[in-house]
Amino acid sequence: MSQAHLQHDDAKRERHPIRSMTGLQSRGSRRGGGDSDVFIDLRELSRRTGLSRRTLRSWVADPVRPLPAFQVGSKLLFKWEEVTRWFEGHRVAVVDLEGLAADVTAALSGEASDEEKWLFSGICG
Repeated sequence: MSQAHLQHDDAKRERHPIRSMTGLQSRGSRRGGGDSDVFIDLRELSRRTGLSRRTLRSWVADPVRPLPAFQVGSKLLFKWEEVTRWFEGHRVAVVDLEGLAADVTAALSGEASDEEKWLFSGICG
């Protein structure tokens, strides 16, 4: 990198102290550090997840399980690592439908154990 380019970057950092402190870069570019060190804005989060900004804002405002965010003035900032952890908490559980059907069939036919019969008593009558 040329000396003039480095001086331009230093001048840019002085004008934008929050970007230089957090690693936030304009238009989603990165310098140094991994994703865990970088704050991303709402637009970048929308781009990465494919979700609308409106949806993301509504999740930030959710009173039960809000999407973790920082609000600086009117700007929302996110740590990608925290967002991915939040998404992991919303993972859809895989259901073994074949096993469930076999258990219900066994309970209906009287072949189930006493514990299985008790579990399915509400379903099977």
